[in-house]
Amino acid sequence: MAAERVPKEEGQPPVVQYPQVILFGDSLTQQSFGADRGWGALIADSLQRKCDVLNRGFSGYNSKKCLALLPFLFHHTDFYSSVAAVVVTLGTNDCSAGDTNVSHVPIEKFEHNMAQIGQYFLSRQLHPSKLILCAPPPYYAPAWEEKAACMGISDHIRTNDLAQRYGDVVIQVAKRLQCRYVPTHLRMMAEDNWATFLADGVHFSERGAGFFFSLLDPHLKQLTYDIPLLLPLWRDYHERDDDATNGVLHWTRNNPLYLK
Repeated sequence: MAAERVPKEEGQPPVVQYPQVILFGDSLTQQSFGADRGWGALIADSLQRKCDVLNRGFSGYNSKKCLALLPFLFHHTDFYSSVAAVVVTLGTNDCSAGDTNVSHVPIEKFEHNMAQIGQYFLSRQLHPSKLILCAPPPYYAPAWEEKAACMGISDHIRTNDLAQRYGDVVIQVAKRLQCRYVPTHLRMMAEDNWATFLADGVHFSERGAGFFFSLLDPHLKQLTYDIPLLLPLWRDYHERDDDATNGVLHWTRNNPLYLK
């Protein structure tokens, strides 16, 4: 996680740089800090004082739109030294078919887009082991159809089979890129009462968010185990030291990898 040191002005203290965990995707990601769908919040909680968890989720977006966003979001991001992990969760909107559905992306094009998204991060010197591609979750029709009618999108075609097929593509792309992946559909469908993982048939419920976090957590633990709690523990300050700054400076001298 080393960050390249840059010259600083005379007397300027070193700045501590938290490694980043970037969550990128559609509404499943946008809602991931919500009170009842907070798998992103669970990640942030698990990485307290170790990483900044950035939510870059966009409701209604598909792989085509997200691919176009990449340079606008990440052009200045130092993926080599400042990013601990990137979690990409896409496919839920791509696999929603129908003649009038502008979110639908044919499966061959979806495969191409996912490969391009993965290649973008890798081309920016993100190590493949730090990239996690996540398959979309299952689809539960009885819960979604009423909501779709209220939204005026009843003609959008969603099936669990399509969700599985698009999820399989995500896994295939991840294997080609030699990066990590989460087989969300497969793992959820293997559970009893899997429909309770979905609040409305498409988006995670609180139980589903917790389950999805449990699939991601082992990967993130492997990627962040060697990141220390940043800045001194409160016990590490000397009570007789009139200037608490000395405790911080002592920590920075011993942890130069987290300075910029």
